Amino acid sequence: MKHRDLHEGQVLIAPCAITSDKDLREPRSTGVEVTIIDFGLSRLEQSNGNIISSAMPSEVFEGQGAQWDVYRALGEVVGSDWAAYKPVTNVMVFSVSSL
Repeated sequence: MKHRDLHEGQVLIAPCAITSDKDLREPRSTGVEVTIIDFGLSRLEQSNGNIISSAMPSEVFEGQGAQWDVYRALGEVVGSDWAAYKPVTNVMVFSVSSL
């Protein structure tokens, strides 16, 4: 699963019960649970090779601000083929200087 729209508004952080000794390979040993939400712009490749994806709505490209700058950059990378696998879209971020 490639999220393609991951930002701080889509990461939920909550305390949780510690279920094992401190073992950082086991997430619940930290006492923090993290959930990623809103997979509306994701790209999913199923085990049978089928690709599930959706194009970014055109009005998103009209927004103002750093987050929308990233959306426009993402659109430049994928062009019209939103089902294509473009690894760079997993790490596209806006710079602090653009805030």
